[in-house]
Amino acid sequence: MGMKNNCVFAFGGVGGSVTKFEKKLSKEQKKKAKDCLERASKCAEMDLLGYWYNREFYSDLDKYFAEWVLTYTYDCILFEEAMNKGYQPDLLMGYSLGLNTALVCGEVITYEDGVKILEGVKECARAGFVTEEREMGIIIGITKECLVKMIHKNHFEEKVAIGSQNSEEGFIVSGCKKEILTILEQAEQAGVLKARALEVPYSFHDGKINPEYMQKYFNNVSLLDMKNAKYPIMSVYSQNIMQDAKTLREELNLNVHSSMNWNTSIKKLENMGYSRYMDISLDYTLKKISEFEREGVEFLTYKNILQ
Repeated sequence: MGMKNNCVFAFGGVGGSVTKFEKKLSKEQKKKAKDCLERASKCAEMDLLGYWYNREFYSDLDKYFAEWVLTYTYDCILFEEAMNKGYQPDLLMGYSLGLNTALVCGEVITYEDGVKILEGVKECARAGFVTEEREMGIIIGITKECLVKMIHKNHFEEKVAIGSQNSEEGFIVSGCKKEILTILEQAEQAGVLKARALEVPYSFHDGKINPEYMQKYFNNVSLLDMKNAKYPIMSVYSQNIMQDAKTLREELNLNVHSSMNWNTSIKKLENMGYSRYMDISLDYTLKKISEFEREGVEFLTYKNILQ
């Protein structure tokens, strides 16, 4: 941890501002993206490069998938740029689908493997398009105790789950659409700082496994040729530090449906003495949601990498 440019590399999930970020790419970085998307297109048997150039002629489900691949691809490029600038990871961690990127950058799986994982996630999302009954939301400015009471008061224990505790008073809720919207409305009426639906096609991290839609994801994970990680990786589920391929495969199987605790993960890293972080996401999401008790913590973003 002693070297000046060493830090924790934190990889964001999907949903970043892809269009805004694309404007900041250099010609060389755009060429890298083009090369990656050509490889992804062959792997996914979908014209992802065509989507990059013209996003009008794609179904909603394909658009979600293509945006996930774009975000994932740009994050891989960001990591490479950070390394080229002399930043070195002491440890990696991934928020939700950011785990895939962490595994690629940690040389556990290949770029194409990451695309296969996203194909499995696409099947989960298909459930949302079939039923139109799933949703996720973000609530900021409420304690966990108050949120749990709100869920219990409405008897929504089987309908609404805490998908992630991002900070002391910041949460992702996930579950049945009608009940999620009710919780968001009640939270807003209670005066929280923010309560809005994420408008996603599936209730990720809701603790439920739907075999019909999760099977392709599990199958794709089981077929991956995984190596031990080059860098240690922290679990956002158990807060354990992982490096061997077997444990990392188990971590992938937890991802998508299990509830995360980003807040506890950050606190553990802080207690371990880490004070320098690199947010590998397109819209500084991880920097925004992470809270530290000590002063002097530095959270770098892609602006530091691309400047």
